[in-house]
Amino acid sequence: MTANTIHIGMSGEEAEKELQSFYNWLRDDEDIRQHAQVALRWSPPKESEMGTALEAIELVLSNSFEVANLTLAYLAWRYTRREKPKVTFKHGDLEITVDGDDEETVKKIIRSFKEDSE
Repeated sequence: MTANTIHIGMSGEEAEKELQSFYNWLRDDEDIRQHAQVALRWSPPKESEMGTALEAIELVLSNSFEVANLTLAYLAWRYTRREKPKVTFKHGDLEITVDGDDEETVKKIIRSFKEDSE
């Protein structure tokens, strides 16, 4: 895996707040901060809206080891959440959605992204 981009989106009532929380969590994670670029992606305003909306977290990873670090960071962050938002991880054409506390699905993310990058 060489410099691959993963987009992380959330859905639900508090999606924007939860995305911001996970973004801050990733920025505070030393391993992620040292080996990945983390940015927020904003969607353009809709016709009836005044400003932009937070759409996704964009994570550029340098190698497959960082997918494991991302997964560990995600599990640690999710453990701190009272409400568990539905989270979608996208890498190229691959899209995986995690709903609830499904640790097995999160582990599937690691395997899928590693296989997809080989």
